[in-house]
Amino acid sequence: MENQLEEQLSKVLAKSLELAEKTGNFVINQAPELLQEFYSWHIISSIFFIFLSISILIIGRYTPIIWLSKQEHYNDYKYFGRYGNEGALTAYALFFASSFIGIIMFFENVYYLVFILVAPKIYLIEYFIK
Repeated sequence: MENQLEEQLSKVLAKSLELAEKTGNFVINQAPELLQEFYSWHIISSIFFIFLSISILIIGRYTPIIWLSKQEHYNDYKYFGRYGNEGALTAYALFFASSFIGIIMFFENVYYLVFILVAPKIYLIEYFIK
């Protein structure tokens, strides 16, 4: 009975070692491609968010034109060549909020894009430490 148990355990151990060796070889063979995909994903992600931040800036700037008038009325506030009372104040609030969010997003993603392109190994280390 003990011999059977030892045989079974030795078979399981042999298969485990074989699987570990295959896994190790797979990781070693696939590591360059894996790193390339990791960097590509993070570069494309940063570029996407840069474009998204620019879109937020543009939308925040031009959306209020929808509800503001071209003609000035008495006591109207001016917003980039358009006029309105409460609408202009709302337009300025939207403009400042979208500008704040868009600028922060833009510079953060430009920072990470430059970081990846200039120092990819340091970026990788920092990414996995976090």
